[in-house]
Amino acid sequence: MLISKIFVPNLIKKSKLFIPALFGLALLAGVPGLPAAAEQISPAEQENISIAAGTINREYVDTSTVNHPLFVDPLENGNYLVSRVGFQEPSVQEIDPAGRVVWSLDGVQPVSAKRLQNGNTLVADSGVPGLPYVPRVLEVSPTGQVVWEHRFNSLAESPRYAEQLTNGNVLVTLPFMIVELDKQDRVVWSYGSYKPLPSDSAGYLEQPVMAAGLDNGNVLVVDRGLAGGRVLEINRNKQVVWQFGRRQAGAKLETNPEFLAAPSSARRLEDGYTLVTDLNTHRLLEINEQGHITRTRDWSAALQGYPVMNTWQAVPAQEKLLLVLTLTSSQSRILEVATGEISD
Repeated sequence: MLISKIFVPNLIKKSKLFIPALFGLALLAGVPGLPAAAEQISPAEQENISIAAGTINREYVDTSTVNHPLFVDPLENGNYLVSRVGFQEPSVQEIDPAGRVVWSLDGVQPVSAKRLQNGNTLVADSGVPGLPYVPRVLEVSPTGQVVWEHRFNSLAESPRYAEQLTNGNVLVTLPFMIVELDKQDRVVWSYGSYKPLPSDSAGYLEQPVMAAGLDNGNVLVVDRGLAGGRVLEINRNKQVVWQFGRRQAGAKLETNPEFLAAPSSARRLEDGYTLVTDLNTHRLLEINEQGHITRTRDWSAALQGYPVMNTWQAVPAQEKLLLVLTLTSSQSRILEVATGEISD
């Protein structure tokens, strides 16, 4: 059960642009088609703010220990669409601000769920852990009727994330590949491979966790990696036109502030800047078009008093950040943290 707690925020300094998707990022040189690197922004020119304890606007207390929230989609009506996974009673739940379940979908292992403009819900169902053991992406109506479904061949193709594009197709993140599906179940575009590739191969993805469509038709991919993550912008010709982050063995934030430890989401803003979250360094970053960090929000202090075992997701929204956590008690929390203004 989810219980809602309300906190009065101690607002941090608001920025002109900041608060998705989704990282300390560096533009990689030598990649064909990428813009030339601009002069590095010095630390003194960056806006670095630590989100203090007490800036939590709202907290959802989840007492279940047999499943946990993995992903949350903030809805326009103020509710949260929560993807819950586990061996017992996995589901998608819509939770109102009072902590009440106002809609739910059972029989799925949802790694992501997005509410569509037509009121339906798009679910990426990994098929594991537990039943139904069928990896798929499905669209369901408000009454729970499946109106479209695409099943994958094996658990090795379990989806990580899915979202609908403006053309009605569905962009799906697989373990080593991004695919665009039409509603006739045809793959109309892809990047990567159904199996691991050598790191110097075209289309190499190490551990993608999210792919989002951009207004220019390109795709923004978050590749968490194993020894450091990156964010890629890929065009329809499968060319990397923009890339942030370094895959660098032994790299640490202390020696490289533009290192991505575990990127989880990315969001492109209207002015061309990009917001990214890095779970293991507790940072929400704003990156300019030249690949330099312009603003940082560190949410470490906001978690004081929470014995966090796992941080599953960090989702930027307008003037807030949603953190999906499981504590050492095996209970979970969804925290809404104040972050400041955003330009779009």
